[in-house]
Amino acid sequence: KLIAWGTFEGQLWYRRSFIDRTLADVLIDDLPQSRDIVQLFGIGFNLIDEVANWHSRGVIHGHITPSNIHIGPDGALDLLDAAIGSAIVQATKKLGIEEFPAGYQKDTFAVELLSGAGGNTAVDIFGLGTVLRRILSRIRQLQDDSGEQQFSPQDLRSLTDLTGAMIVKDAARRPALGKVKRAFGEKGRVLYGSP
Repeated sequence: KLIAWGTFEGQLWYRRSFIDRTLADVLIDDLPQSRDIVQLFGIGFNLIDEVANWHSRGVIHGHITPSNIHIGPDGALDLLDAAIGSAIVQATKKLGIEEFPAGYQKDTFAVELLSGAGGNTAVDIFGLGTVLRRILSRIRQLQDDSGEQQFSPQDLRSLTDLTGAMIVKDAARRPALGKVKRAFGEKGRVLYGSP
């Protein structure tokens, strides 16, 4: 979680407090949640819902990544470090720094954010798309390793294609969040056995 940031002698600095578990931990560690396809898919769907909730209140996160998503012991999600993505891009441009600070990968930033256009809902759809792709990749890996097919290859392909559309460079071509939520909701009803 970001506590403070600024510049000192032409260098960008930031101070963070570390939290117990983020989605990045769940995706790479061998935690019970990491091995549970239903829980992983639920995290993805809940994340879509959380971003939609933020947007309904007019709030843009600006840099959604697995390390910016806290997962509480009860599975509740919290988005962390809102607006830090925009601040990092602005600071690196102002200082003429080519490289981003450690822990920030350029490919996790939407093109329009990198160009200095600022944050909007399309920036969050981009970030959400990168995160959902990682979740789907983990689900595919778990299914391949276990031989269990909770999702058909066609279902995973259609969701992966949708997340691919979420990360295209042209922000105007990214799907609306409502479309993403409906598509994931339909697959979730099949997974959870709801009508």
